[in-house]
Amino acid sequence: MINWIFIGILIILIVIIILYRGVRIIANWQKVGSQFEFSVRIKILSKFTIYFLQYPCLDNDGENNNKYENDVIRDVLENVVNSFDLIMDFFKKFLNSLKVKKLENHLNFGMDSYVTTAKYVGYLWSIFTLPNSSFKNISLSVEPNFNGMIIDFEGECDININLLQIIIPTITLLKNKKIRNIIKKLKKR
Repeated sequence: MINWIFIGILIILIVIIILYRGVRIIANWQKVGSQFEFSVRIKILSKFTIYFLQYPCLDNDGENNNKYENDVIRDVLENVVNSFDLIMDFFKKFLNSLKVKKLENHLNFGMDSYVTTAKYVGYLWSIFTLPNSSFKNISLSVEPNFNGMIIDFEGECDININLLQIIIPTITLLKNKKIRNIIKKLKKR
């Protein structure tokens, strides 16, 4: 009897530690021309990988295996628009549970006109100044390109999420039927 109580307490303690330590999300992305690649790795206790996703996902023949149907995307977007307030409330609470270890992004930006390129790069520099100066772990940069229309970028992030802070907001979000419909449609893809 004492062994089962001890094992139960140990399991509860391990679950609480995992929830408190949260998950770590490591992502990399890159877009050059029309080629887009990204990978996401989710770890628990900062060491053990529990999920890995890479795009483009190649099958055994080396062909792209990521296909979305237009009607599924349209249905998902309709449900997202109809649940926008609920999603934004969850997103605010979710942001409070984040700890950003590293966020870097470099944008290579160019338009057909030199003047338009300079104007928009100036806007982006001014927008990037606030997060770059406010947080030591964030580095956002933009490089003008005067050789025509181009929007290329690459970056990476390393984020910890405290799961204890988002349990109740997640349950509230999942109680909504429209959110459950979104999840079902995405699972069918």
